[in-house]
Amino acid sequence: MSAMRQDEVFAKAVFNCFLEKITVDPIIWKDGNQNEPPDFYLSFGSNEFVVEVTALMQHVKVQEQNVPILALSESLKRFVGKIEREAIEAEILNGTYYVIFNNWYGDFQGVSKKLSQDIFDFIQGTQSATQSHPISIEIDFVNYCRIQKIAKPDNHVHIGIYPRTAMVMEAARRETRELLESMIVNKSKKLGEFTQPKILLLIAQSYFVDSEVYSELAKGLDLSGFHTVFLIDGYDLKRSYVLHSQNNDWLSATNF
Repeated sequence: MSAMRQDEVFAKAVFNCFLEKITVDPIIWKDGNQNEPPDFYLSFGSNEFVVEVTALMQHVKVQEQNVPILALSESLKRFVGKIEREAIEAEILNGTYYVIFNNWYGDFQGVSKKLSQDIFDFIQGTQSATQSHPISIEIDFVNYCRIQKIAKPDNHVHIGIYPRTAMVMEAARRETRELLESMIVNKSKKLGEFTQPKILLLIAQSYFVDSEVYSELAKGLDLSGFHTVFLIDGYDLKRSYVLHSQNNDWLSATNF
């Protein structure tokens, strides 16, 4: 049996917190076979369920490879975080800066050292200014990012990602709905042999689609194969909620 995936442990913990709000019965989890569904067996009171976990994660193309946008975001955060630490050590970080990336699919690794130096130089050159106009940083005629200092009492370098590619809002919503539908169909088939009511835990990790939008995206999808579909907001757990349930009491108990 392979080790439990991190997202499965995370989803189990979040949903367990929800269950503690709707039942006083002992909640019992049993791990499934990690090579086959379900991920968990769940029981409390007279109820017994099979539980599957899946993450809805968008990808972007980086040098001909599909990369999870969450992983890309974390990579850029580390890149900017390193610049921030160096600026603090050099005692030149005086104010709030925003670095907005609008190109992450070029030779980013090849230019990262030069790009880092250019951002550092901008911070150094504007340390005595209250704010600045945004400037674009280009390397070999490629515009990689914009940087701006704003009037805010905070010594920090923030990051943003500008969806210059086809990953604009409408395209992101469309892709997310298609991914959601695919996941619903796939998980429903995998759990088809089980007679117990089925619970699907969806971890929403979409950079451009708010988790609250999923209820709208789910309209028209066949969720009847599941007793409950619970959506977990990967960015803000307080926005997690029951997307679908055959138990009306569960639907009304959505305040996390």
